[in-house]
Amino acid sequence: MQRPFCAQRFTERLESVRKDSECVFGIMKKRFRILRLPFEYKNSADIDAVMYTCAALHNMLLKYDGRADLGMDDSEHWIKADIAKDDFRINRDRGRE
Repeated sequence: MQRPFCAQRFTERLESVRKDSECVFGIMKKRFRILRLPFEYKNSADIDAVMYTCAALHNMLLKYDGRADLGMDDSEHWIKADIAKDDFRINRDRGRE
């Protein structure tokens, strides 16, 4: 039995976002030693502060290196691409009815 369109789309988006977040965390682990070692912090607020600091520094370094805009062309922006893909699927599925 085929899953409903909404459930299928949710699963695809969830998988896509999960892959992206794992990729970013891997990149940050390569850049910041503190993320490669076991955390000495047990308090969730301290762990959050470390993660936010690493993310902020990572973004600042991307901007400094001139790579902050990579992959952000208007034609390739993921939101526009998803809307176009959804519109295509909806129109295709309407034609089957």
